[in-house]
Amino acid sequence: MLSEQVFQTLRDRIVHGEYPQGMKLSEKELCGEFGISRTPLREALLKLRDMKLVNAAPGFGTYVSPIDMNEIRFAFEVKVKLEEQVGELAAQRIRPDELDELDRLIIGGNEIIGTDLPEKHPRLIQMDLRFHEIMCESARNPILKEFHENLHSRCARLWSSSLTMIVSSKDVLDQLRAVWQAVKSRDSKAAGELMRVHVQYFIDRIRKVVL
Repeated sequence: MLSEQVFQTLRDRIVHGEYPQGMKLSEKELCGEFGISRTPLREALLKLRDMKLVNAAPGFGTYVSPIDMNEIRFAFEVKVKLEEQVGELAAQRIRPDELDELDRLIIGGNEIIGTDLPEKHPRLIQMDLRFHEIMCESARNPILKEFHENLHSRCARLWSSSLTMIVSSKDVLDQLRAVWQAVKSRDSKAAGELMRVHVQYFIDRIRKVVL
């Protein structure tokens, strides 16, 4: 669906900080960029509003939402339970091709942390986002997927804006590798616990920023 492709592009730009807080999004310019009418664009913007990544103000238009640190902290508290459930279900239901893609992401992650390029953190965040998307898809639960997609993008945005200096790329990659190994072994309990630990890692670092 065209609106879904536009949504994903705009979401990623917001998550990675390409669109900063408060930036106004011009419907005319975006329609021109994507070569679309206003209908699919507005569908994408509505989904971003539901995720609280953008706001709309009468007489002003649509703009990128500010990051509310307390709201994100609360979101992570919910996310830690969702991710645990994702890990448990993924270990039971994941397909071989999904396991292979997780493996390729881990390999790519090793290449990322071995560089000092400016785009290192955005690439790692994108890898982490894709890892979680595959895990959630493999859980085969559409309700869980809906909630997960909403929370993960909002939380990943905080990583990009405030946590890059206190989040260890190696720690994150080690955590994801452990999750992959548990899922590959079909160890539902371990996969759920490792996903919980992964999210708790970010919660602990948020406390350093908020407090």
